[in-house]
Amino acid sequence: MAEDNGNWKVPILTRLNYEKWFRLMEAKLEGKGVIHVVQQTLEQYAKVATLDFDDAAKNKDLEEITGTLGLLSISVTPSSSTPSTPSTSTNKPSRVFLNIERKAKFQKDTGIVKFYLL
Repeated sequence: MAEDNGNWKVPILTRLNYEKWFRLMEAKLEGKGVIHVVQQTLEQYAKVATLDFDDAAKNKDLEEITGTLGLLSISVTPSSSTPSTPSTSTNKPSRVFLNIERKAKFQKDTGIVKFYLL
């Protein structure tokens, strides 16, 4: 069931053992304290809840993330003679601030998860 590569036992996943492997990996990641990486996104984990975005923008412990895709909104304009064509309009994207320390921890924990999975 497992190939021996040095000190690591690497199982060959089959129909019979994949579910057990996933449960064991989940337990291992939970035991290492990094299960949040597979349960949450970076934004969910490090997002700062704030009501005043101007104060948050001035805080040096926070990092604002914006995406260019957040600026675009694709909508279909109905027309009787031509096929639907997407149009873009600029909507103000929602502002999201991340705690820099939690972002760094999430990225480090992502590396730990990758190490155990690969």
